[in-house]
Amino acid sequence: MNNLCYLFGTPLWMSEETYDISEEELSYIQHLHDVGCETLVSGPSGNQTTEEDELLNDPNLSGIRDFCDRQLKTYFYDIMKVVDETELYITQSWVNFNFPGVGHARHHHSNSILSAVFYVQTNGTPINFFRTHKTFPLEFEYKEYNNLNAFKWWYSTVPGKVMIFPSLTEHDVDDNSSDEKRISIAMNTFVRGRIGNFPGKFAVKL
Repeated sequence: MNNLCYLFGTPLWMSEETYDISEEELSYIQHLHDVGCETLVSGPSGNQTTEEDELLNDPNLSGIRDFCDRQLKTYFYDIMKVVDETELYITQSWVNFNFPGVGHARHHHSNSILSAVFYVQTNGTPINFFRTHKTFPLEFEYKEYNNLNAFKWWYSTVPGKVMIFPSLTEHDVDDNSSDEKRISIAMNTFVRGRIGNFPGKFAVKL
């Protein structure tokens, strides 16, 4: 087993740093729900999201934006090794509210390169990720599940951390088992600048 290689795995990353959410930031985010019923959108599982989708442009949340932007760039440039000439930037950001007993339906994020979720308030309610490609042409029964053979794998969530993954990765959220709202800020990204290999004649400038 020491020679086992994880071939072409999905590069999911949880930030090593933890952002210290201030009482002012938490109060401001809570306020978006308490007074924003007319600007909230309900999802198929009963979760609610802000209609505003450029939330991290709000000066009241500039600290969270700077933190998430730094983590996204660490993932993109330091881990995935994309060249500096390709600029990654946040295109959309919104708040998700999950009341006790409410989850978030399975989905992926279209028109985005990387997606990320910053956890504001959570008791660890897991986020689940789904395998969308088959390893074998047959469906086997396994003695135990691991992240090589499972069709679904989950990770606990931590307040102040951000989780980053390719936007095509399908995911959902279990029902909130705590007695308080689960609050997260989701974001999408895109790129501009030099994209691809220019000498190889398959590149574009955005």
